[in-house]
Amino acid sequence: MQACCCTLTTIHMPKSMASFCGQTSVALCCCFQDEYSACILPEHQDYDSLLQGDKENVLCICTTGETAVVKPLCLRSERPCVKGVCNSCCCTNRAAIPSDADVPCMFAAYAIKCCDLFPFAFKPGCLVPAPPLAAVSRPESVEVEQAKIDDVEYLLCAFGCGMCTMYVPNSYGDAFGFTDRSLCCMTQSDTRGCMLPAVRDGYEILLVRGGQVKCIKPPILQGGPRCKGVSRSFCFLNKFAFPCDDEVPFALGCCGTKCAEKVPGGQVVWCKDERVVDPATGKMPLFPPMAKPSVGSVKMHDAGTCGSPSLKISTPSAEPEAMER
Repeated sequence: MQACCCTLTTIHMPKSMASFCGQTSVALCCCFQDEYSACILPEHQDYDSLLQGDKENVLCICTTGETAVVKPLCLRSERPCVKGVCNSCCCTNRAAIPSDADVPCMFAAYAIKCCDLFPFAFKPGCLVPAPPLAAVSRPESVEVEQAKIDDVEYLLCAFGCGMCTMYVPNSYGDAFGFTDRSLCCMTQSDTRGCMLPAVRDGYEILLVRGGQVKCIKPPILQGGPRCKGVSRSFCFLNKFAFPCDDEVPFALGCCGTKCAEKVPGGQVVWCKDERVVDPATGKMPLFPPMAKPSVGSVKMHDAGTCGSPSLKISTPSAEPEAMER
């Protein structure tokens, strides 16, 4: 055990190899709120509460969690300035400003306690049991303002099994943030970041990053795609599929001009420049608008076969019950 004022590090006996491999943490630091977990196997005690979406074909939760900018309520003494706990391997790291029952103010090193602090008291001891840690509640997932994308998208370029498009946002909220819903072999991602909260006068101010990355059984073994997905970065959309399908057909293009395309089961067709002069401006548009996407098109809000699992995170179980020292 080691301790210094507002921090405390303890060791405990993991319940299983899954508990040893997994890492979970929850922290509040002034105006930053962070919740993060990594390498969570199905046997981990928090697996069910952390998993987003169906359990089928999921082998491991690689990473999950959220980081958000929140109101600094510590200035009103409504919340602590710093409060956090991290479990990793056989160690637990705690922090609290001001100190509380979970993190008593003392100094200790190499499992030897030297003294209490504030007020000072000389109380030496060896392998002193740490105070039990109360159950940790993870913050609710931040509900964000979703970007509204018009049906009109403009083709920037196409590179075989992928394409890059752009749209004109109606407001700054429709251009804010980035999202990624994709499948690559056996890695499935559903992440987002730099997004505004849906409730403007709530506790959260900005979602810095959030979402989940999972390791799943490769869908290609059951006739599914090897790679498929869509990502948005502000006004830009990147769509890809391998092998190509109806949602992302094979196409080649550059600077807004489609050079060739091939529908599934068809032949390669070389395209002509079909841009027409805009009567309002008398000029030919640099980037021609794409055809209106069909129902089920791969867009930011619909990742096709990748799915769109819920982002709600429930309360996890308490810290391992084994004695910490």
